[in-house]
Amino acid sequence: MKLMPYSFLVFFSFVSPLTTVKADIVGGEDVLPNDPVRSSTAALYTPGRGGQGGSLCTASLISRDTAVTAAHCVSPGGPAPVVLFGRDIHSPNTTARPVTGSRVNPTWNSHAGRGMDQGDIAVVNFPGGLPEGYAPVKTLRSESSLRPGTDAVLAGYGISDSRNHTGAGVLRKTTVKVKDPRAGKSEMILDQSRGHGACHGDSGGPAYVRSGKKMVLAGVTNRSYPSRAPDDCAHQVVYTKVSAYQPWIQKSERELRAHRSGQTWSVRKTASPMKSGVGRRSQSHKKKRRKQG
Repeated sequence: MKLMPYSFLVFFSFVSPLTTVKADIVGGEDVLPNDPVRSSTAALYTPGRGGQGGSLCTASLISRDTAVTAAHCVSPGGPAPVVLFGRDIHSPNTTARPVTGSRVNPTWNSHAGRGMDQGDIAVVNFPGGLPEGYAPVKTLRSESSLRPGTDAVLAGYGISDSRNHTGAGVLRKTTVKVKDPRAGKSEMILDQSRGHGACHGDSGGPAYVRSGKKMVLAGVTNRSYPSRAPDDCAHQVVYTKVSAYQPWIQKSERELRAHRSGQTWSVRKTASPMKSGVGRRSQSHKKKRRKQG
């Protein structure tokens, strides 16, 4: 299933002029201020070239200056993305941090759109630390605890109504079941056939599972499954397993911190999200100028 972009209008002092995108979890609920999901989930917005269009994804905060997202959410050689902190990205209280560097897993460059284990995962780095009320989430170190029927909490800024494409820009969450935790060496399939799950704009967002009394990051939103499914976000969805990329994530985080000084925007081993022909969950939008005065 190919997931097409939509738009919404938001304004921030950091990105000027800002823009339109459609975004929210389908069949979910608004994330409340004291919810741990809010404190570790952010939006990732990339302006379009020459001020024309742009895209919105979701990201999970894994440290004070690093977030994990999908590889297809990182555009090569284009305008620098920004990480947006806020439950509603239309709000004037939204905080923005510029992305100063990223790493895309090299598997994505050769396997995008080719069966399972596509390597659709990326790490982005930003200065300024986390705003008040935010904290990094621990990652699942081993997939051994992932079993069919395990509850997974999904979160993101994607559309909340797949038929009317409405509900843009509000952080939402929902709970689904793990269908096949071993669908690939580095990917799992979650079941969202009961009317709630990830959709357009949730790309790169988290799948949290419980480990003891805490929620940990187990997956990164990737693509719908099977690829021939209709565009209704009501079938299955593929998530990249964070545990499969743990050494690479840690290495990328160290590299980005070491090279952040003096850099403005760095992308390695990336590819266009739509060239693979596989439906992706990023959210594109057209840019509109805000009237001055």
